[in-house]
Amino acid sequence: MSNSADVERWTRVTATQDGEGYLLEQYLTGESEGADWFNSVKAGMESSLLERPLVQQLIKMSEEPLLPVVDNFTPPQRTPWGGYDILRKYKSALGVGTTEIVGESWEVSGHPSFPNRFTLSYNEQSHCIPIDVLEELAPQRLYGSECLATQHKMPLLVKMLNSGSWYPYRNEMLSLFEATAALEVPAHWKEALGLKDLRQLTNLNNHDLHSALSLFEMLLESDSCPESFKPLLPPIARIHQEMLTKNLSVQVHPSSGDFDDMPSKTEAWTILHAEKGSGIYLGIKEEVSKEQFAEAMVAGNDLSQMLNFVEVEEGDVFFIPAGTLHAIGAGILLVEVQETSESTFRAYDWGRMQDGKPRPLHHEETMQVTAWDAPRGMALVDKLKREPEAQVQMEGTCLVESFIDEKPFQQSRLTFQNAEQEYLGDTTPTGIQAFTIVSGEVTLHTDKPGATTLQAGHSFIIPAAVGSYRLSTAVDNTQVLQFTAINKDF
Repeated sequence: MSNSADVERWTRVTATQDGEGYLLEQYLTGESEGADWFNSVKAGMESSLLERPLVQQLIKMSEEPLLPVVDNFTPPQRTPWGGYDILRKYKSALGVGTTEIVGESWEVSGHPSFPNRFTLSYNEQSHCIPIDVLEELAPQRLYGSECLATQHKMPLLVKMLNSGSWYPYRNEMLSLFEATAALEVPAHWKEALGLKDLRQLTNLNNHDLHSALSLFEMLLESDSCPESFKPLLPPIARIHQEMLTKNLSVQVHPSSGDFDDMPSKTEAWTILHAEKGSGIYLGIKEEVSKEQFAEAMVAGNDLSQMLNFVEVEEGDVFFIPAGTLHAIGAGILLVEVQETSESTFRAYDWGRMQDGKPRPLHHEETMQVTAWDAPRGMALVDKLKREPEAQVQMEGTCLVESFIDEKPFQQSRLTFQNAEQEYLGDTTPTGIQAFTIVSGEVTLHTDKPGATTLQAGHSFIIPAAVGSYRLSTAVDNTQVLQFTAINKDF
């Protein structure tokens, strides 16, 4: 606990810029001296500490647009199904040089797992400031009264997410089938698989190929399998399993109140890119009962056969309420906005092995939190696939399309068809807003001198205290996703 002697020392140390920078780094690296100093600053024990230039600059950050560090990536150990599209299509152009696969880039985050960090230059030194520093010093400026009514943390979590490509495995299978093209496929195989030639398997979408390969492996293992085809089983089984591990797990998230100590997690997906034939799993098929699903899950059966598979393409938007079983298939790059929560229960993981053992599954929790009374089949898919609810475009402004307008967030798409258009925004009625640029570039203007130009792959945050702002562009067909938190106190 701090005492007057501590405050006197900190006042003396922070009388110089070097001293302030030293204490900030002590705090950022977890040293007790820095923590005691920062706690005193927050508590306002000595007003002179609050008035120091560095503290004032930190507070000022919460009143200006915030540009997160652009490489807030999850490691491959956490997201082993990742791919290279986040890097190739977005982050490489921003100077990111990693060659590892990237499953998720946490674009806007106050979650302690991967919080946003912002670069602060002070006294000719660069400091990497995590968002919780700003939350502690100026929550009202950052979030506004609406968000602070229920929480003092970032209400939104925005990610870029990339499942790995399944095309290399499809192409490898095609090479195997080409090598056996001269062999006569048994008639009952052709009937069972619904094809005349094994090469036709590789024309199927991701889910249908998975289903056909499961049947094909059974045929290769059968007593009636011709000797000439038996050598196909080991490579097909290997390729099939490796392809499946590029899918994300079948999972479900709890609703508010399901567990006292676990926050809810509702999310939405915007497809940025999808390999042809790629798709998502969304909700349970019409004919599947709760009891059938539970029995299959406990038995370790392939749950994808009980879920709706939906082929996707660029621009598709899906709203995923808590309690909805879902999975993202291979070959997809998307932006996900969600509540700030990691509450996730896995029902099925495609036989994935990590560090030599399966990842944990959560059977009881899955059954408890799944919304069994929700619509099923295509009725659910039609409800959750979103088209613009409203489209607004006035002379000189960009096209604004609202896709989601319900608790816990709003999502809109801003499209600047040409450089003559702009967007006029205001955080005063809403609190904090977040943006991800998915194509082109945007110049951000506030009532302060200067402007900042950002390109595709950048995300940025407009704190509540900014008030009015303006977005313009010099690039035709620029698109920006806009996210706004909605107070959950209802």
